[in-house]
Amino acid sequence: MKPNEQLLLSKLAAAHGGPYNPNRADAVDRIAHRHGINEKRALYLCEKWEARGWWEYGISIRSGWFTPEGYEYAKGTKGL
Repeated sequence: MKPNEQLLLSKLAAAHGGPYNPNRADAVDRIAHRHGINEKRALYLCEKWEARGWWEYGISIRSGWFTPEGYEYAKGTKGL
């Protein structure tokens, strides 16, 4: 896992505070921008996590949320 993926994963987990919490719909864009992660890279990572079963979304992938498995994995990443 590349450092920017690890950073985004851990910061999103901290922002969401648990699985199935879509209350932070702006978190992907906000965190990516704050930490200098390209927007396309951040959305690619969300798609990657969705394919692994860690991320779910309704209308837009950028306003998604963690699955229980994804949240548990994210909590264990460095920096959380």
